[in-house]
Amino acid sequence: MEVKVCVLNVVLVDKIMKAEDIINWGELSRMLSGSRQTVRKNKIPKIHQEFIYKLLAAMEKVINKRNNKL
Repeated sequence: MEVKVCVLNVVLVDKIMKAEDIINWGELSRMLSGSRQTVRKNKIPKIHQEFIYKLLAAMEKVINKRNNKL
């Protein structure tokens, strides 16, 4: 069991995480617009752009801090 956990940790350290990959876009879209189809990773309506860009920037800060500690 310990070996599997260690191997998993190594794989996670080697993978470069991006904020866009962590977000559940369907749920974010539902929260912002009421529809799962409105906001997509590659299609962000202007009305939601500012909020999403701030969210992505904050997530990138956390990811970078985590990666720098490892």
